[in-house]
Amino acid sequence: MSRYIYSIVRCLPDPRTGEFVNVGAVAGDPDTGDWAVRRLSNTDRIKKFAPPAAINVTDRFMVRLSS
Repeated sequence: MSRYIYSIVRCLPDPRTGEFVNVGAVAGDPDTGDWAVRRLSNTDRIKKFAPPAAINVTDRFMVRLSS
């Protein structure tokens, strides 16, 4: 039986405060190569919490993971 692993993708706009918002997840099986990347569909909280520059970095990272 395959074992799936996962990681949560977080946006951490200011490391000094330690506050973050979860923006997505990556899950998959390294043995079979079956991977999926999911991003939150409702980004309202992210937009209230993080500045546009931090959101852009997170979005670019998620796109690279998807490809």
